[in-house]
Amino acid sequence: MSRLLYAILCLSLSLPILAQDQPKASGPLADISEKYFVFGNIQQGEIISHDFVVTNAGDEPLLIMEAISSCTCATSRWPAEPIAPGKSAVVNYTFDSAEAIQEQNHRLTLKTNAAPADYYLHLIGRVVIGSPAVPTNFDLPQAPAGPTTSVDFEETTFDFGTIIEGEKIAHTYTFTNAGDEPLVISDAKGSCGCTIPAWPRDPIAPGETASITVEFNSKGKRGKRNQKVTLTANTNPPQTFIYLTGQIEPRDAEIEIPPLLAPEESPATEAPPAAAPAVSQAPAIAEPDPNCVTLFPNPTTDLLQLEMGEQAGQPATFALYNYTGQLMARRQVETVDAIVSFDVRHYPAGSYVVQLQVGQSPPETLCFVVKK
Repeated sequence: MSRLLYAILCLSLSLPILAQDQPKASGPLADISEKYFVFGNIQQGEIISHDFVVTNAGDEPLLIMEAISSCTCATSRWPAEPIAPGKSAVVNYTFDSAEAIQEQNHRLTLKTNAAPADYYLHLIGRVVIGSPAVPTNFDLPQAPAGPTTSVDFEETTFDFGTIIEGEKIAHTYTFTNAGDEPLVISDAKGSCGCTIPAWPRDPIAPGETASITVEFNSKGKRGKRNQKVTLTANTNPPQTFIYLTGQIEPRDAEIEIPPLLAPEESPATEAPPAAAPAVSQAPAIAEPDPNCVTLFPNPTTDLLQLEMGEQAGQPATFALYNYTGQLMARRQVETVDAIVSFDVRHYPAGSYVVQLQVGQSPPETLCFVVKK
């Protein structure tokens, strides 16, 4: 009996300690079970409205300070009052398809006082005219089967400034597999046929850095643009969005050039007419350097290979950069293979460099060319 009482006493004394070890929620926390609403096929002109339920899973009031839509065609309403712990509220997101066509994916960014502060809601579907010529079971691309990982982009939005209608813009987005499983990108799709992504098709190892190139053709486009690319991978959630934003001016627009001298500043004596100011030209993309012949195959169109020779079996670090110095890929291995391969088929045409360090050897820099 005494042993039983002793055991009960020990257990009762340990309960407060165990309770103290349990982590407690601190601060506000938004819990949104439904973040994507797929409305399928609709006729142009229809209005889609959906309520997303936001629950405060924290222990302090949750405040939605702002809701930012990715398109002026979609508007939102959200509660102005804080949401008490354990309580729920509704965020309404409405899409007007009057001027829309084809596939739609509109994102609403909720700015809150929680950590993390930003939460994302999506309206997804397709706008058609007349009888739909596409299946009605529109849905998001499916993520690859198997374990999931996480991806960390250096930037998800690139502002290309102001360009003239008809120009092409290409930008490279660098990202890192921040999880513990290989990252597999199964699909990448632009919001229209004018926005074309190119991405690595091979799995990206944990900790490895890679890149995605997006090209936008502004032919037939004017005004403010927000071009979106939807990436599908074995992440949670499966979809990640990157953007190209900027302003497109019509090709026939006149550019006002201010006079060299204002009328009241004209010289007293007549001077010969000043030469017209030189018109600045956009920098041309560097042509591939034909002297870059140190790698195999070089030039290449899809696969870059490094033959390591006697350096195989040692720890090594590789970093690939484009001609502007932007990081395109980074890989670190404990034991390097005899041949190391990089998938570069999604790189724009041009000159690139590989910086590598093997074991205790001094770093080396090699150059190569990608052709299309």
